Amino acid sequence: MEDRILVSYLYDFYSLLLTEKKRNIFEMYYFNDFSLNEIAMENNITKQAVRDSLVKTVDMLKNYESKLMLYDKFSKRNIRLEMLCDIIDDLPVSNDTKNDILDIVKSIE
Repeated sequence: MEDRILVSYLYDFYSLLLTEKKRNIFEMYYFNDFSLNEIAMENNITKQAVRDSLVKTVDMLKNYESKLMLYDKFSKRNIRLEMLCDIIDDLPVSNDTKNDILDIVKSIE
């Protein structure tokens, strides 16, 4: 998986563990496509400080994941749920029954 996408997922799980300033810089760069210079000017800091903050934030997110494994568990659960949906789809039961079962499975997500 592309590192930028992975980091975005990790941010979804762990952003509340970051300071507001780190969240702001991260969101400006990753979600709003600001340049390092634009972020630096907006926050009255140097371009190097922005870069350092981003590197440290990404390291923190990866560290949280290595300890808590929330994204990993989420990904594995989704794969198992997809497999379950495929199995349900192949069951020799009525479509109404399949839909009822699929509704239950989707509520787990």
